[in-house]
Amino acid sequence: MKISFEAIELELAKTWKISRNSSDFKTNFICQIEIDNKVFKGECAPNIRYGESLEVIRDWITKLDKIQSIENLEAFLKTHSISHSLENAVQNALLRYRANDAGEGLSSFLNFPHAKKSYKTSFSFPIMEIDELAAYYEKNSQYEVYKVKITDLKDLPFLKAIRKLTSAPIRIDANEGFSSKEDYLAFDKEISNLNIEFVEQPFPAKEYAWYQEIKELVNIPLMADESIEKEVDYNVIKDCFHMVNIKLQKCGGIKEALRLIKGAREKDLKVMLGCMIETSLGIADALELAEIVDFLDLDGSLLLKRDPYSYIKLNNGLIKLNH
Repeated sequence: MKISFEAIELELAKTWKISRNSSDFKTNFICQIEIDNKVFKGECAPNIRYGESLEVIRDWITKLDKIQSIENLEAFLKTHSISHSLENAVQNALLRYRANDAGEGLSSFLNFPHAKKSYKTSFSFPIMEIDELAAYYEKNSQYEVYKVKITDLKDLPFLKAIRKLTSAPIRIDANEGFSSKEDYLAFDKEISNLNIEFVEQPFPAKEYAWYQEIKELVNIPLMADESIEKEVDYNVIKDCFHMVNIKLQKCGGIKEALRLIKGAREKDLKVMLGCMIETSLGIADALELAEIVDFLDLDGSLLLKRDPYSYIKLNNGLIKLNH
């Protein structure tokens, strides 16, 4: 067995601005496991919000590079808490190797329904100037649902300007931007007639008391995002949110995502599969689970200026596995 990692620089088609930062480029890492003349890949899309600096990822890669057998690699992953996005890359590559070795497809190997059709995904509006919105929408008008990044109450004009451009349902992502319950409840009232599906993570991830206080007061359902990582206390989450956003990059891979989906279902929480800024390699791993969730937000590769891979197909705003 040979394991290797390649850093790839991805340019965004539009500056990716959210409540806490902005960027024009993203550095991801491709894990490649080569064994018996076959190659299996996974993608690491690190996010500084979760302590995943490039230096941290490279330090782990230095350790992983020295491993020379599947057995030792699996043992290393069991005994080390590596960055979740890097774990996602390695575990998904390993999983595809194990499925191939068993002569099965990934879905049959893990016993979940195969994602064989085209699926609706939201497409994101990052934060931008209002006078840029029309041109951005004109380039991306084929989608059936949109996600809008905001910071807080002051972004109502931004949101309402987007609503004038499209009648499609909108999902809102505040990325922990609100700093008061009063502001959020005022915002919730203002958006109640704007065809909003749900709002993701208005407050910081650990402000559980705030979420508990407003959950039964809001008009629009609340979805947990930053509050959902690899380890989740669903007894707390169910009292704070109506839905959860599960991202493979945050929980460590397909198998861990399956575990989190099961846990959410046990608490009657709706589930969305989300993503980071990723190539279609990473997006395809998440799309494998499309049949067992309620919503998809898998536009990471669609936001790139150029996707170096072609693991998904896009047709009239719908995405489909291309393998």
